[in-house]
Amino acid sequence: MVDIRTVNDNELVEILKSELKDVELSDYDEQVIGICGGIVLEENNTIYIEPSCCGDIGNIKEWESIFESELTKWNQLWIGHPWIYYRKDNKIIEFSNYAESNPEDFKENEILIRVSQLELETELRKAREQQNNFEFRIRHTLEEMGIVNAEQISKLMTGNS
Repeated sequence: MVDIRTVNDNELVEILKSELKDVELSDYDEQVIGICGGIVLEENNTIYIEPSCCGDIGNIKEWESIFESELTKWNQLWIGHPWIYYRKDNKIIEFSNYAESNPEDFKENEILIRVSQLELETELRKAREQQNNFEFRIRHTLEEMGIVNAEQISKLMTGNS
């Protein structure tokens, strides 16, 4: 895992070259996908939730949708496989352990972590700002690389489209 805030310009160029090496740029909108990665939920230097296979940095939208979900109902947080589920009340959000089962089968002891909704909202706002800055850096770097449609490609890569 790499914190997008710590990626330097040379590393970003290499990442972009790798991400675009098999992309036919004339058909970019059908071929460019989100950069692998996503949100990590950490507390006291312990990682509880991290992106898994099939997840990308655009999954921040999934995290943001937590706040519009129904109260007390288990909902899937799409960040790849295996699955994570969450439920919330007005102040706390509970996250399940990684699961391959339906949320109806969960027991109380399958709760991985409980977090403050206010703290999660605050941290996700920061993460969104970081992601928007990363999108700008990608666009700027693509422009410097002479890539046409840099703005649209950067949005696709970060899930900000």
